[in-house]
Amino acid sequence: MKRNLLILSLVILFLTGCAGVSLKSDTTQIAVDVSATTIGYLVGQNNLDKIPEWNEWLDKLLALEVGDSVLSYELLLAKGIKLIDKPFIELQFTKLIRLLEFPELQPPTLPFLKAEYLEMVQVVLSGFRDGLMAAKAEVEK
Repeated sequence: MKRNLLILSLVILFLTGCAGVSLKSDTTQIAVDVSATTIGYLVGQNNLDKIPEWNEWLDKLLALEVGDSVLSYELLLAKGIKLIDKPFIELQFTKLIRLLEFPELQPPTLPFLKAEYLEMVQVVLSGFRDGLMAAKAEVEK
């Protein structure tokens, strides 16, 4: 499973690199969503006690709007990495977060989030949350 996840992550990174920052094809969007869901599931399985913290983190990120500061966005992303305690899962999560980094948004160029960037944030974080909730539901059965 770890090998399949690694291969899937590499494919996602390749597709995302080819498509640019905004999601231009349904295939890329689906692949990113599947990868985010899988990583969310792994994080949830290995950090069940932290799911409430993850949900709080996701709520804060998903509440960001067009015009919000890139700095607050980046600080929230960094906080998510601190919630993980297993090296392999941290690696996969870090790769997922790289999909949400936008170098051209670094101050002083464009210090505020734009709508086209928030589209990808929404896809990745929604998929991640779906994976967390699937892990939680599996344990509650």
